[in-house]
Amino acid sequence: MVKVVNTAGTHIWARALLDGGSQINLITERLVQRLRVQKNIEYHRLGGIGKAQHASQHSVHLTIHSHCTTFKASWKFHVLSDVTWDQPSHAVDPKGLNLPKGVKLADPQFHEPGPIDLLIGREGFNDLLLGNILRLDNPKLLLQNTELGWIVSGQEYVRRIWKRWNTDYLSGLQPRTRWTAKRNNIQEGTMVLVKEENLPPLKWRLGRVQTIKPGKDGLVRVVDVRTKDGTYRRAISKICVLPGQKDDKME
Repeated sequence: MVKVVNTAGTHIWARALLDGGSQINLITERLVQRLRVQKNIEYHRLGGIGKAQHASQHSVHLTIHSHCTTFKASWKFHVLSDVTWDQPSHAVDPKGLNLPKGVKLADPQFHEPGPIDLLIGREGFNDLLLGNILRLDNPKLLLQNTELGWIVSGQEYVRRIWKRWNTDYLSGLQPRTRWTAKRNNIQEGTMVLVKEENLPPLKWRLGRVQTIKPGKDGLVRVVDVRTKDGTYRRAISKICVLPGQKDDKME
């Protein structure tokens, strides 16, 4: 949790996610409206997992204050409708973590799912981290000291993030209906995931459509997909097209 100053000089509480892998900082449109800060027109294309693409049309400059220390910093944030899904993906029992007494958490409600308002990327990530690390009874979790307070981190949280991405994102890529009506045709060169019934989605192979096989009606229902392990012929229902790519439209 951090405090952000609005146009009236009032501190607004916001929930932030630290991401050392992000090259930029992000903020939700919802928080921008709460702060009533001026938005600057600035187009920025964002790339993510599976080459997914999004675009931010605006940016804002904010001053972030820690509620645990005297730390404050001013950074630019790019505006998106949403930064990510609620974190954590489900409630965690903090009693089972045996947190040390006297540790001042950056987010005292870290165990309760809630919306993320800000993502602080590499620009601020290095400035925020302090040297102290405490390992918890759970070998997959640890406490990292930061200028914002102590944060819970480790493999277990990463695993839950990937599990949630698997459920909400990959499952949404799978076709829900048969192609019985004219719609976008897949193109050669399209990046896809090859669905494997005996494997979880996170282990599906990434491939590129090499050849399309249109039917008599002009609709593509079968494709040849080239992966690092070879080329496979698959029905459209057995692949997931990754977003952010252009498809040909049937006229």
